[in-house]
Amino acid sequence: SFPCITKRLMVDSEAVIETVEVPPLEVAIEEMERKVRDLRTVLIADPPDLKLLQLQCQGIVSLQVNVGPLEYASVFLGNRAQHDASSIERLRVVFNELL
Repeated sequence: SFPCITKRLMVDSEAVIETVEVPPLEVAIEEMERKVRDLRTVLIADPPDLKLLQLQCQGIVSLQVNVGPLEYASVFLGNRAQHDASSIERLRVVFNELL
């Protein structure tokens, strides 16, 4: 028999589950910051791992599943009036760091 069938964990009925909605622009900023952080980590390695660097660059330039920097730029920076100015500035700064 499977362990998960014979032993179950008790669920605390008083546990509070919090749901947080994050605007798409904030998700884009966080994703871009993560990409910059990952790329920096690869670049400062001594010696640099060229295979990992290639994978990071490919993940930024040619995406297979999710949208990437080009789509973020066209959607958010192309329609600046529709979004919060401070968030647009943060995204612009992250783009500069990526370049």
